[in-house]
Amino acid sequence: MSQILVDMGNSRCKFVRLSEGVITSLVAIDNASLFRDPFLATLSDDINEVWISSVVSAEYSEQLIQYFNKHITSSVHIVKVEDACCGFTNGYKDIKALGVDRWLAMIGATNYASNYIVVSAGTAVTIDVVFNKKHQGGYIVPSIQLQIESLHSSTARLQKVGVNSKNSISLGVSTQDCIQNGALLMLISTINRVVNDSQQQFECDFMVLGSGGGFSQIQPLLDVNSLECPLLIFEGMKKMIESENKVLTRKP
Repeated sequence: MSQILVDMGNSRCKFVRLSEGVITSLVAIDNASLFRDPFLATLSDDINEVWISSVVSAEYSEQLIQYFNKHITSSVHIVKVEDACCGFTNGYKDIKALGVDRWLAMIGATNYASNYIVVSAGTAVTIDVVFNKKHQGGYIVPSIQLQIESLHSSTARLQKVGVNSKNSISLGVSTQDCIQNGALLMLISTINRVVNDSQQQFECDFMVLGSGGGFSQIQPLLDVNSLECPLLIFEGMKKMIESENKVLTRKP
């Protein structure tokens, strides 16, 4: 049986195939061009099920559901956040308020450690602390790009610059360097602080597990052991699918 797993993020929609327990063929498409992209038409008839994790609007998610229902299969499932799954416990007071992408990434991260910090560097950067496979809480902070865009839009004389490609957090000697290096330094300092505080509070080592397009820039500057895991959300989805205690809701 072959399945398609879908991660509908704020900017891009990602697809993988799950076949005989193996995740393959990652494809990412900008949301704005999703239904014009030729990739959807290449999906074959051997797909038995589709599983969707979505943080976009219900209306946009429904468009993709209807596409799959019409062209691929009527067996489409929507991932829902619950209080516990696969040995992992949700730490939110209102469990439904936790983003399903963060939920799945933390479940996927149980493949690597019991005590870890998940950093997802997308449009925004989420930082989630997990001790003994229980979510302790986290932070949502602006990405480097959002920091830079905010400075440009909120100040009259600061020029518009791109993201720092030099990966430098040294003192800037130009306005561009000051903006780029400062934005990167703020994010790196935040993550390092969360790691240090967590290690002191729980008296154990934490590994940073990262995903998202911006993590490769962050990782070399972290002070702790880290691993880039670009498929964390899909690894979490796979664990949920395979779990006897499925917490997924079928979309008719």
